[in-house]
Amino acid sequence: MLNVTVEHKNVNQVASIILQEFKRFAKGGFSDDEIEMARSHLIGNILANTETGQDYIKWYELQELLSPKHVLSIKDKVDLYKKITANDTKSSAKFFKKNNIFIAAVGKTSKTSLSKLI
Repeated sequence: MLNVTVEHKNVNQVASIILQEFKRFAKGGFSDDEIEMARSHLIGNILANTETGQDYIKWYELQELLSPKHVLSIKDKVDLYKKITANDTKSSAKFFKKNNIFIAAVGKTSKTSLSKLI
């Protein structure tokens, strides 16, 4: 899932760029540097969002709620992300197909113009 916030006059342009990137990803059009950057972003996001005791509580409570038998520590999740390879990424790219893409918008947008982008 991808969420973006954009001024209503730029919705179609931003949606078009995102869809182009999805198509590029689906074709395996990404570099090792991009994979490393994404991996670093995921790890950095976890570490930046678990600085306080309350952050730790939120980390574990959501996992307990959604999947109580598969709760991962922060270290385990970071280690999991560190193990992601280019082949792992390429194997997940197959899910980025036209029939798996859904666009939802809130606010001043045109359903017709967004549908044409897909």
